[in-house]
Amino acid sequence: MADPVLRRWGRSRFIIPFVGLLLVAAVVASFFHWEFALAIVPILALLAFDRSTGVSITDTELVLHYPFSPTRIPREDVDFAVFDWGFFSGRSWLEIHRRDGTVVRYGLLQPKSTSTELSGDPPQPDSAAYQITEWARTFRP
Repeated sequence: MADPVLRRWGRSRFIIPFVGLLLVAAVVASFFHWEFALAIVPILALLAFDRSTGVSITDTELVLHYPFSPTRIPREDVDFAVFDWGFFSGRSWLEIHRRDGTVVRYGLLQPKSTSTELSGDPPQPDSAAYQITEWARTFRP
């Protein structure tokens, strides 16, 4: 049986109601014009994509949820987490640093808009990177 999820980040609270309303509007409009029925499939795909992404932690592992398969990292392998950004790409991502020196980048989670982590400041206690780092440091084998 899977461990219960202690914390989860990355699910949008705003896109689900918006896409839900869009789906209802497409279904109702398709009764009047059949062309609107073609919009239902992409709306469902967007809804499924948003529900399948994010980062979660359990007692024993860190789970990076991708649309098709999750990546599981055992708790004893996680050293710390930080948000970083690419100068040329203009994107930011969550970097999970493992104890063996490898880095896993997860681009589907962004820092809060009020965060100053990307400018070099230490993460705040409400940051996902901070909470993942503290979760990894409290590990007792």
